[in-house]
Amino acid sequence: MTTALPPGFKDELVTNQIRIPIGVAAGPKLDGGYFLLINDLDGYVYLMLNPDNSSQTSVQLVLDLTAQMCTNGERGIQFIAVHPNFAKNRYVYIYNTYNTGTGCHEHAFWGPVNRCSRFQMNDDYSINITSETVGFLFQSPPMETDHHNAGAMGFGVDGYLYITTGDAGPLDPVSQDLTNLLGCMIRLTDKGDITTDNPCAADGVRCHQDGRVPYGSPPNSVCAEIYASGFRNPSRMGIDYSSKDEVRIFVQDVGASHWEEISLVGTTGGRDYGWPIREGPCVKDSSTDCTFDAKYHDPVYWYGHNHDIDEDRGGGAVVGGAFVPNGIWPKEYDGTYFFGDFVYNALYWLRPNGKTCRICSPPIPSWTNTTFPLFDRPIVSVDFLPYKDTMALYYTLFWGQVRRIVYTGTTNYVKAILVVADDEASVNQVITFNATDSTSVED
Repeated sequence: MTTALPPGFKDELVTNQIRIPIGVAAGPKLDGGYFLLINDLDGYVYLMLNPDNSSQTSVQLVLDLTAQMCTNGERGIQFIAVHPNFAKNRYVYIYNTYNTGTGCHEHAFWGPVNRCSRFQMNDDYSINITSETVGFLFQSPPMETDHHNAGAMGFGVDGYLYITTGDAGPLDPVSQDLTNLLGCMIRLTDKGDITTDNPCAADGVRCHQDGRVPYGSPPNSVCAEIYASGFRNPSRMGIDYSSKDEVRIFVQDVGASHWEEISLVGTTGGRDYGWPIREGPCVKDSSTDCTFDAKYHDPVYWYGHNHDIDEDRGGGAVVGGAFVPNGIWPKEYDGTYFFGDFVYNALYWLRPNGKTCRICSPPIPSWTNTTFPLFDRPIVSVDFLPYKDTMALYYTLFWGQVRRIVYTGTTNYVKAILVVADDEASVNQVITFNATDSTSVED
């Protein structure tokens, strides 16, 4: 870290034992407390059984997927998620670049695919690799390039699994084509089935086997898995678990020539977020042609970059983000959002201001950001996860570190360790989340 945190906060190392840690998830231990799972882009999943102990930074390997994966370029294990009812079913979900047997080429027909699979953890906390035979939830079409994989995952407050996919970096506008699973957000049940109220369910068919509408499907069929479309490389997302009655997900979509953007995906599905017709609040490749277009859904926050102006840094790349859970930090942080930028090596604090200005040059979004700290290396993932009797902001730095920011001040905080489901759900049954054991502590 190269700049200081605000008063009342401290930054501490969780582990530096993993080469490229880009995702962290937490789950309840069998004997109480919690564990961390950390995925290495190279194809490994590691376990930390006692993450609260700052003096113990060692990890143990619990899953090795390297034999079936491609890890060239940005390929690899992109994300890991733990089922909210893990204590009963022990399900772990992994999004990774799978080698179908044709190699790790950059090719529209022979390239590898991105696959979301469900695994099951054993009593010794290892992950049973053969449990993947339960079936992968879906896989994408072949990836034409070795980047734009996306792969963020998380369970919404409605109990459904939300997953982002990248556009595979082609010249063709696949993100506007609902007959494939590229450049979109997918919504599934925890078992991989289609939710009955998915916006594409009525005219949709399953595309999970090949990532495309199967040959012989009815005319005008679309992929029933798609919940939202028009993304470029939605590499990370943050789910608002303080919003009890509606789904609120901020999606970080890495931009091209002009804009980085964060978009709100909510209870209303079927929205088109514009790529490659639009980027940020404007027409693609423009920072001045920003007239509102009702066909496309604007991001809630955007910031500009220009490769010609900023040659040293080469433009921004928005990455991990997370909503601050209400009550764990001082009140001014409630309802706010943190996100990182991979190129600028920065963590930003985002707050609503309600003052969008489209006629301004450049246009101004309705959220304001403040640099929290700057780092000496790229930041990737940002998540609020358990820490002792409260929560901390965990983040990963490219090339070897998982760290967390802890509030140490005396402001009221909430003992909120894990939000879990009341009971195991069947297909299409809504999971009710329960945090009744949480208690507040006065300063």
